[in-house]
Amino acid sequence: MKKILWLVISFLMIITLIMASCGGGEEETGDEEEVEEGEKITVTLTKRDGIPMTRTVEKPIYGGTTITALSADYNQWDPYHTQTIQVGHMQLTSNEMIGGDWTLGPQGTGDTDWAFGWLGDIKICAPELCDWELPDDTTILWHLKKGVKFQNKEPANGREMTADDIVFNINYQFNNEGCWQTMEYPEGHPLRPTSWTTLDRYTVEVKFLSKDAQSLMLPEIGDNVYVSPPEVWTSGGDMNDWSKAIGSGPWILTDYVVSSAITYTKNPDYFETDPIYASAGENYQWPYLDTFKFLVIPDTSTRIAALRTAELDFLSGITHDDATLLKRDVPDLQWKQGFVMSPNIAAGKITQPPYDDIRVRRALNMAINKQEMVDEYYNGEAALIGYPFPPGDSWVKVYTPLEEQPSEVQEIFTYNPEKAKQLLADAGYPDGFKVKITCTAATSDELSLVKEYWADVGVELEMEVLEGSAWFGIWMSHGYEDMIYAPGLGCWAGVEQDMMTRAGFFANISEINDPRTQEFKAQLARYILDDPDKMLAAKKEYAIWELQQAWGVFMPSAHEYKAWYPWLRNYYGINWTGGAGSWDWTKAIWINQKMKTSMGH
Repeated sequence: MKKILWLVISFLMIITLIMASCGGGEEETGDEEEVEEGEKITVTLTKRDGIPMTRTVEKPIYGGTTITALSADYNQWDPYHTQTIQVGHMQLTSNEMIGGDWTLGPQGTGDTDWAFGWLGDIKICAPELCDWELPDDTTILWHLKKGVKFQNKEPANGREMTADDIVFNINYQFNNEGCWQTMEYPEGHPLRPTSWTTLDRYTVEVKFLSKDAQSLMLPEIGDNVYVSPPEVWTSGGDMNDWSKAIGSGPWILTDYVVSSAITYTKNPDYFETDPIYASAGENYQWPYLDTFKFLVIPDTSTRIAALRTAELDFLSGITHDDATLLKRDVPDLQWKQGFVMSPNIAAGKITQPPYDDIRVRRALNMAINKQEMVDEYYNGEAALIGYPFPPGDSWVKVYTPLEEQPSEVQEIFTYNPEKAKQLLADAGYPDGFKVKITCTAATSDELSLVKEYWADVGVELEMEVLEGSAWFGIWMSHGYEDMIYAPGLGCWAGVEQDMMTRAGFFANISEINDPRTQEFKAQLARYILDDPDKMLAAKKEYAIWELQQAWGVFMPSAHEYKAWYPWLRNYYGINWTGGAGSWDWTKAIWINQKMKTSMGH
């Protein structure tokens, strides 16, 4: 139970802290031509496919403060018994061994829009703390960069990071209760490392039972374990004292006001420089800003007002309705349209009737006019297919548009009540049946439309509307009596795309258990390092297979937006770099104060 509870809380924290915005889609900009841009420089970059390109980019500007808002305060501070990505400050105060290749984003070659990280493509990852070496099929050697320092505050006091620090952090992440790797790869798991040891001051050796384990664990360890100084814990404290939130990252946490504000200041000893400018012989040290600050503003209308008055420089998770008004009233704002991170899915357990019959599951999909919902309920601001992936730029290699899907997939997204009735009759339900869906008040409006559609084919829907924590417990335990209306997780996943279909995993709300899932996991292991393009092809094929099973009723994915003022430079509405870097990109943005002043702010 503890394991399930932690996993659910973890994924809900992702939704909260990352503002539930997947990004992708078309970038929309305001009128920026009337304000002065910065000095330009021409650089040479290398695309994902190895082809060089040149691009003219702005030179960065140092100094200034950027402010944005969170809808909720951090509720985890210490990573010693949890997945480090769930600890809000880690992506700003600490580093991983590998991360996203900044040169491949919209600031560089444009190979990705960084809507939700690497998505399983190791070719868009790059060394951060470490280079890696594979001397054989069961070993990873991590080579730590020399001269990386922990921040100059107690208890590390600016000392150099060593291989022993990396070993300490790998060790607790694979052994401490509550940590992701401990729960996902317990003792005896074939993918779990067999050892992690220090070879010298700057080299760590990690051993495995197989090449598959080596392949999957390279990103799992490299881009999921943040490195913190052991002294935080060995000195008798922990990071629940926010003043002990310390790492080697670009930002030093300098002030925290509970449920009000979280303030970071520039780490003057940070080790990374901006790779965009390397070809031009320029050596710009990250970060560019002096201060990065979150305001904690739970109320949506207050967050929107703060953006409207330029109290915030940028904001994520903006709905279509709010975006429409802001575009009208604040024409200076720049925009990036994306999709909600987890579109809703209705599902019953396919081990139980009537959901054990695929004809019933297909009928429930076909009875809903999903295109009408996109056009009228969402005012065109939604994607018809949002699960497992939305049609954004980041997912172009794994997303299959409706017209290219197999006929059985096209059918479940096409309104056909007559065929739905026939399928129900063929399955032994000529008069339909009654359905109870466990849901929250937030989703009951959408389900009211589903109720009307299903009534036309003889399916009588009753909504069991629960308050959030009660629904949460039912979802967590799979204690729903009939069906549940829950988020479809996984659009951000790299090697964990199977979250909704993996046997025993909490997100598997239909409780599907098919050998195809194990086959898919083996494909990921086989291709992730040796042939990333084949891995992406496997992800695309598996996504189609999921929809073919019609294990749930797949609903449209609504648009969401990011907005920012044009004085915030080098942003492009990105969201997540690498595998677990939802805020580390803040080291690479800057403020054009001259532009801001000329615009009256």
